[in-house]
This record gives sequence, C-alpha cells and structure tokens, in this order.
Amino acid sequence: MPVNFDIHPEQAQHLINKLIKFCGKDKIDKGIASYIKGLQCNPGIYGEYLRNRHPWWALLIEFEKVVASGKSFNRHILHPDGRIQHKWFSILEDAKRISEMYSMMTEDIRKFYRNNLVDDENARSHLFELTIAWHYLRAEHDVKWVQSGEKKPEFVVSKDGFEFCVECKRIGLGSYRKIRHNDFYRFCDFLLPVLSRRNLMGTINCVLDGSLPSQIEKQKEVSDSIIEAVQEGNDKVEFDYGELDYELTQANNVIVDTIKICDELNEKKEKDAFGVVFTDSKSNHPMNPIQFTCRSKQKNKYVKNIFKLIKKAAKEQLDKKMPGLVSVFLPEIDDFTILKDDGGLPAIATAIFSQERFTHVGCIVFNSDSKIDVGLFTITTFSQALTFKNSDCKFELKEGFPFLNQEKQNP
Repeated sequence: MPVNFDIHPEQAQHLINKLIKFCGKDKIDKGIASYIKGLQCNPGIYGEYLRNRHPWWALLIEFEKVVASGKSFNRHILHPDGRIQHKWFSILEDAKRISEMYSMMTEDIRKFYRNNLVDDENARSHLFELTIAWHYLRAEHDVKWVQSGEKKPEFVVSKDGFEFCVECKRIGLGSYRKIRHNDFYRFCDFLLPVLSRRNLMGTINCVLDGSLPSQIEKQKEVSDSIIEAVQEGNDKVEFDYGELDYELTQANNVIVDTIKICDELNEKKEKDAFGVVFTDSKSNHPMNPIQFTCRSKQKNKYVKNIFKLIKKAAKEQLDKKMPGLVSVFLPEIDDFTILKDDGGLPAIATAIFSQERFTHVGCIVFNSDSKIDVGLFTITTFSQALTFKNSDCKFELKEGFPFLNQEKQNP
C-alpha cells in the first residue's frame, strides 16, 4: 500500500503544534518526562529499545529544543537538498491525519484518542486505526466512528450505497516469541559490555534450547554461562542453555562503519534471530565491534496466535448485520515469508472463511511494517498488504470494490 508523502516543509511546525494541542500539553509533557526517566534508569542497549517504544517522544523533545532556541524548525528538519528528513515523516503524517479528521470525530472519540495516543503501550495500535480511516477518507469514502469502549468495530465505511464495518487489530508478535525484544536487549546489556571490557571483538551466534528468560537473575545466569564457555576457547561449544558458535579476537582499536556492519549482520543472520552490534566508544568513535545474534531452537507460534486473535475480533467486534473487514497490522514484520509455517496467512483466512459463524466477514487484510523508497523527486512509503476476500460471505460484496488501494486479488 504506497502512500506518497505530500507535506510541505512550511507546514511542519504548525502541524506539530496542532498535534500537541489535540493531545494536551500536560499529557505530552507527562509522557516525555516518563520517557526521559526510563532512559536515565536504563542506559545501554535496553535504553535504545525504550527510545522506540513510543513513536513521538524523542522527536517532540527535539522539536521543543529547536523552538525554544528561536531557530526555524521548518528549516531544521530539512536535508541540504531541501527535502524533509525521513525521521520526521511519521509524526508529521500522524499530525496531518488527526488535524484533518478532527472535525469528523465526536468529542467522545477525540477523548478516546487523546488518552491512548500518549500511552506507550497503546499509541501504535490507535495510530494504525487512524491510518486505515485516513486511507478511506482520502479515497472519498464516508467514515463514521463507532462509540468507543464498546465491543463494536472501529468505524463504518460507505460509498455509493455499499457499506461495511472495519475492525483494526495491531498484533505485536513479541509476546509469541521464544525471545522477546525487551528481554533480548536487556540481556545484551549483561553480556556484551563484559566481553568488550575484556578487549574482545568479533561475532557470537547463540542458539538457545528454549526461551530466553525474562527474569533478570536468570538472564545473568545465561550471560555468565556464555562468558564461561567463551573462556574455554572453543569456536563451537555447548553451554548450559544451548549452543555457541563464535569467532572472537583481541580488540584492534580501529574505527569502524557501524551502519555497514549492521547491514552485514542483517544480511547474514537468520530471519527468526535477533541481532545487535555492540561497539567500544571510549574515544567517542565506534571501534572493536561485537556482532551478536540469538535465536531459539523452538519454533515461534505466530500463525496459531494470530488466528486466535482474528477469530475473536470477527466474533466479538464486527457487526453481523453488514459485511465486515478485519484489517491486521503486524509490526516488526516487513516480509511475510517469516510467517510461512503452518500454512501462513492464507491458512488463517481459509480457516475463518470456512466456518458458518463467520460468513459476515467479507475480507481480511494483513499489513506489514513500512519501508521507505526515496526517488529523485518523490518519497514513497511502502508496506506489504495481503487481501483475502470471502467468496462465501452471506452479503453481496460490491464487485471491484477496493478494500485497499492497489490490492491484489487472492483466489
């Protein structure tokens, strides 16, 4: 689903001010204060993980500093070639959507989004809802939000006499992984600084027999076990929690290109593995990198759990008096091939459509995380989208009606 970025730089400060006003300055300040406190209490790799929990806080801190300095924010966000820097795209798009949809929302719906958009746990889910609503509004459809707090769909879409309800589900896969994001980054803070202080650099690939523990004391035990195994000096060893394959040498204090090393790591690591590059920055320059990957021998049960959540949404949220669309966002997934086990996404759609109680479901759409394509004169955000239409839907679906733009039909 491509979305062209059509915000002019001169709109930037005005849009962000409107976003702050919508959410409330007090709530924004409270969110930023909590964010800063979290970073102060959690330096290192885990702190970097916290930086990305909410999509706005770091950018709003930068915004406020620039405005307070008296400098032009609209010029601050530009590349030398006059284009807006990529990191500002999302927040500016969020601000524009909220600004233009504000008058279409009831006060109850506005309050609902004000509360949830400043919440670290819920912000991305509700921004996804707004993105889907915005898609239909831009395509000249009517969108009517449903009263919040009830077991109903997010909104009803209509055009030319055809009406359907939409339920949006953001399904974070982290809770279904044998290794969770926050556990992995905290674990790295126990392991990698110790190896770096011993003047080591190189690569470590860890394969755990089961899950990476969430408890701090257990994580320390795993870290200590890896360090002990490395001290034995064998390139491939079994340790108490799994297997290690590593190649470590003495640090050479040569400055490195971390972007290049991270790209290399992403190319060679397995799709279901987590990876990180840790560097020694004593001289304020990155050097002596340690590339670390970690995965589990046990399969992540993504498909089974995605199916359960979509089935629940179809049963409890959609209005059975009209055709329904379940739009699913899978964050952290920019390639659907990682979900190929157990029949993958097609198997989920087939299993739901085959049940009599779900004949009101007209369509299921899976949306991946976004990628940015920068052209000579245009900047376009792309995400994969798989659309599955129910041939056994009890409602007549308008032929050729686009549930998403540039969608591909699926048999």
